[in-house]
Amino acid sequence: MTGRASASLELRFANTIAELDALEPVWNALQAHHERITPELGPRTPKRTMENAWRIRRSKYERWLDDPDTFLVIAEIDDEPVGYAFVTIGLPYASWAAGERLAELETLSVLPQHRSAGVGATLLDAVWKRLAELGVEDMQITTTVTNAAAQRFYEREGFRQGFTVYYGKAPDHQPRNREPEGRSGCRAGWQIPGGSALRALEIDDAEELHALIEAERQHLAPWMPWAAAQTVDDTVAFLDRVRQQTQANDGFQLAVTRNDRIAGVIGHHGVDWSNRSTTIGYWLAAAEQGMGTMTEAVRALVDHAFSTWRLNRIEIRAASDNLRSLAIPRRLGFTYEGTLHQAERLGDRYVDLAVYSLLAERP
Repeated sequence: MTGRASASLELRFANTIAELDALEPVWNALQAHHERITPELGPRTPKRTMENAWRIRRSKYERWLDDPDTFLVIAEIDDEPVGYAFVTIGLPYASWAAGERLAELETLSVLPQHRSAGVGATLLDAVWKRLAELGVEDMQITTTVTNAAAQRFYEREGFRQGFTVYYGKAPDHQPRNREPEGRSGCRAGWQIPGGSALRALEIDDAEELHALIEAERQHLAPWMPWAAAQTVDDTVAFLDRVRQQTQANDGFQLAVTRNDRIAGVIGHHGVDWSNRSTTIGYWLAAAEQGMGTMTEAVRALVDHAFSTWRLNRIEIRAASDNLRSLAIPRRLGFTYEGTLHQAERLGDRYVDLAVYSLLAERP
């Protein structure tokens, strides 16, 4: 949704309950996306059925439409809805001078076959135009932490993260084996020095990520056991494991991006919560190397592991002749602990792995 939609798209405003039935397929498309990227919101909080999700959402729409300032923008092609935005207007922030009234974008949904065609951006333009007519200049939006595509879209449209929303259940509903103190999932994203960023990987990244692997295969194969034979299906399976890893609180994998394009990957090979330790792995496109990008990415994960997760030990392993990779832990003050001889198979050869570690408090 990087551009604006073509002239064949028509927009119309509405604020009546009679319009809601036609929106059900478009809402269901959003619900299907939520099911794919966030099957569970948290412990014992699985997804709803499609029917129940729409029933509850529709009841909210009906209640919100009691307010005459609430409005819908519906995008249509050949008189059929392909997307819509639903906006409510309420009281402003108490702590910040953001205007006398605050709008909230309750829903922005576009049918999958019309995404990446500018429909979302066009709807957002129409929302801002109507808000200007109503004298409202501030709007907030909530997305799930796993919806990286939506986060990138809103950031391109000028929004920035201002709040972090936490979800939880009453103590009586928590599982008995509660998580260790300080344990939590990944942040939605980091800006890192040098103009790059880190964000969560999601299943929708499969095409872009695999294209990068194909382009970098010759560069990656000497160091990454999976690189030489990685297929599209392997990449999709990897991203599904990433989702499972994040949901299991076993670490996370992030895309290293520049100009909103994936340039590499960094993440954990699991987290040993009992011993408060983790290992970090990473790879970066050849053209992005030599600019300190991966050093800063590793630094961000190290800071997160020590300050947020309160881990005690972080380990990095790399082939002993992979000098670029080994330069990163050395640069960040990791301690060389030794070499594991012929510890990893790369194609038809076995390589030695150099082991580096960093402790929360150095002895």
